[in-house]
Amino acid sequence: MPNMNTPLPGITPGNRPKVLFLGNGINLCWNGTKWSDIIFGYASESGIEYDKAVFDKLPATLQIVAATGDHINSNMSSMAETLLSAELCDEHRSFLGEVLALPFDQIITTNYTYELEKTMEPRYSRGTSRFSTFYSVDKISRSNDLMLHRFTKLPYAGADKYVWHIHGIAYKPSSIIIGHYYYGKLVSQIQSYVGKMMSRYKTAETTSEEYKPLSWIDYFMLGDVYMLGFGLDPAEFDVWWLACCKKRNSPNSKICYYSKETAREQELLLNAYGLKKVSIEADGYLEFYRKALEKIKTEL
Repeated sequence: MPNMNTPLPGITPGNRPKVLFLGNGINLCWNGTKWSDIIFGYASESGIEYDKAVFDKLPATLQIVAATGDHINSNMSSMAETLLSAELCDEHRSFLGEVLALPFDQIITTNYTYELEKTMEPRYSRGTSRFSTFYSVDKISRSNDLMLHRFTKLPYAGADKYVWHIHGIAYKPSSIIIGHYYYGKLVSQIQSYVGKMMSRYKTAETTSEEYKPLSWIDYFMLGDVYMLGFGLDPAEFDVWWLACCKKRNSPNSKICYYSKETAREQELLLNAYGLKKVSIEADGYLEFYRKALEKIKTEL
C-alpha cells in the first residue's frame, strides 16, 4: 500500500551517518528554474513593478511576499505546475546518477522538484510517487508536520536511496515552504523536535542501544553533512538555526560546504557556526560540480 509507515536506518551512538544536502545549483546547469524568474513572474501577474535592484535588497524569504502582495497561497498551484513542467535531459540524468552513486546514507534537498526521483525511476510522476512515499511516524504524529517525517525511498544501483524534500514538494503545493510566515512555522516545528530528539539520543548513548531516527533532522544533527549546490543564503534561517544547534549539541559532527565563490558576510557566518568551507576553482559551475563530486568521493 502507498504512504506506509516504515522505520528509518538506525544510528549507532558514536557513528556519524553521511548526509548529502543538495540545493538547486546542479539543476541550474541544465536550465532549471531560477528563483529570480519565479519572483519576476509573480510580480508580473500581481501587477507589481519588479525592479531587481530593489527586490535583491529584500531577504529571499520575503521577496515572494512582496512579489505576490502577500497572496502566496493562491499562487502555489501555478508555481507547482511551472516547476513540474521542467524536463530532465539525458545528460542531466547521467550527472545526477553520479551523485546518487555516492555512498551517502541520506539525501536532504531543498528542491521542490523530482530530478533525483526521475533519475532513479524515469516514469516517476504524480501517479507513481505515492508508491515511493513513506512516513517514519503514524498519521496522528505527522499531522501538519511540514515534511519532517515524510521521505521518498526508491531502489537505485542495488541499494535503497532515501530522499527528503525539507521545503516541500511540487506535487503537494500546500507543503511548500516559501515566504517568511512558512519559514517561521518550520523553524518552530524544528525547534520543538530537536529538544525531544536530543533527549532520545542521549538515552540511546547511555544504554548503548541503536538510536531510531524519526526525521531528516536526526541525520542532519548527528551526521556529517556535505552541502552541494546550495547557496546557503543568510535568509535560509531554518538551516542556519540547525547549523547553530548542531554545533552546540553535536560538536564532533561536521558540515562541509562546497563553494565556487563565497561572499565575505557569508564567510563570517560559516566561521561562526563552524562550517568547513571547501573552495574549488573552476571555469564554470558544471566544472565546479564535477570537481566537487571527485573531492567528495575522496572524502567519503
